Amino acid sequence: MNGTGTLSRGLSTYTELLACLAFARQGYEIAVPLPIGIAQKGWDLLVKLEGEDYKRVQVKAAKVKAGSVQVKTCKQQAHRASHKDVKIPYEGHEFDLLLAVEADSGVMWLLPMDEVRGKRSIMLTGRSPWVGKCELPTLHEILMLSRIIKPRPIPEQVLLDLASPKGAQA
Repeated sequence: MNGTGTLSRGLSTYTELLACLAFARQGYEIAVPLPIGIAQKGWDLLVKLEGEDYKRVQVKAAKVKAGSVQVKTCKQQAHRASHKDVKIPYEGHEFDLLLAVEADSGVMWLLPMDEVRGKRSIMLTGRSPWVGKCELPTLHEILMLSRIIKPRPIPEQVLLDLASPKGAQA
């Protein structure tokens, strides 16, 4: 990160776009908060398969280090006294699924909240990916994302349910 968060934010936005493409290619409806990259209380996307409920998805960039793949599974909060970011594990109500995306290869792992709760990071090496080496999007595909992801209003009741403590724990 370069002090302003721009480098980190750029990678985050790119992995969220890859996630949108992967979910769209799998037949999911997708809702993205606008502008893209602005998380809604712990989730980045809403996804829905026909006949199922909306799921809140947190998208994280997976990193390859020394041949191992790892994803940080905590949130950052500014600590006013020290002027540093503090990493805090998720408590379990912020989202339903975590999608770890290795941006260079397009490999993705989909993890339920139960595997993430209370942990700062998870090793992904040896786990079966949800999307293995998916075809990375072309620049044209990224620019045309609005044609892949159709704007759909999210029913007001769904948003209210997601905002309520009961809905957040479902």
